[in-house]
Amino acid sequence: MKTELFQSVHNKAEYINFEYTLNWQTLYFGLFLSAIPYQAFTLARMCYIYCKSKSKATLHLVPFTSLMMMGYSNLFFCILDNIVFRLPSTAIFTSLCASSDPNKFLIILYILQLNSTYLSLGSSFLFCVTRCIIHFIPLSYKKIAAWTLLFGFVIIICFGIYASSFMFGGIGYCRQWDHPFSFGAVYISYAETDQRHDPFFVPVTITLSLFIVLVNIGVICQNKKMAKTTNAGRRVYTDSAGKSLYYTTLAMIIPYLFHGCLTVVSVYYPATSAYVILIRSAVTDVFQCSILALYNKHTMFQTKKTSPVAIIPLSNLS
Repeated sequence: MKTELFQSVHNKAEYINFEYTLNWQTLYFGLFLSAIPYQAFTLARMCYIYCKSKSKATLHLVPFTSLMMMGYSNLFFCILDNIVFRLPSTAIFTSLCASSDPNKFLIILYILQLNSTYLSLGSSFLFCVTRCIIHFIPLSYKKIAAWTLLFGFVIIICFGIYASSFMFGGIGYCRQWDHPFSFGAVYISYAETDQRHDPFFVPVTITLSLFIVLVNIGVICQNKKMAKTTNAGRRVYTDSAGKSLYYTTLAMIIPYLFHGCLTVVSVYYPATSAYVILIRSAVTDVFQCSILALYNKHTMFQTKKTSPVAIIPLSNLS
């Protein structure tokens, strides 16, 4: 049985004639819209500094690549999440949506958003795994971490396409949000598919979120062990790398724990979906920007000249 266009706004006079006025949704989501240019600028700056560096051998290509994969995946997710959920919630496009018919373009946007979620979560997990490999086998990590990144990225892309394949034959449409959003606040949804939800989304989100937490805890424990057994390890760990490890771990754990819990709530209690998007948007944007801000302060990304010795330790980037 095909899913229906529940709460559709298309071809309804009250939505076609809807006139936008400034509302609290616009102010709320507009506040976090700055996360997109910030992430884009910071990632571009980090890439620029890395590419023009004369000492790339000390900047460790593998962890840098995994960091960029995570950063750009998060940016991709942020952009599509705004297009599919947040910007339509402001009611700016409601009249335009209502004047058109449900179409394939809208479901393509939804499919891309779902894939960006898997990509963001998966690349963050790969970054944590790469960081874990570096800390546990620091002398022979390069090939193992590089192949892990390559195969992991391919698997994430293929899995996202497979998970969203049930929507390929459907159509996308604009749907009215429930309370507390005002009348005219919409978001992009989908219909005319054989199933209502992606069956993999909840278990994958919860599982990867849990693994991210466990892997990061493992890295912290390994660093504490290194600090107790070697003077060099103690010096690196108690300096900037130790603090960076704690801060970035917290910045990664908190949003994914929230994301996993909120996903379960929204799927099993659909009436709470509107509240979930409000909380998720703030938590996700703040902590994704925090991760970049922490790494952007790293010695290797400063324009001030630094001696190679200061950037050689592997754990400094991780």
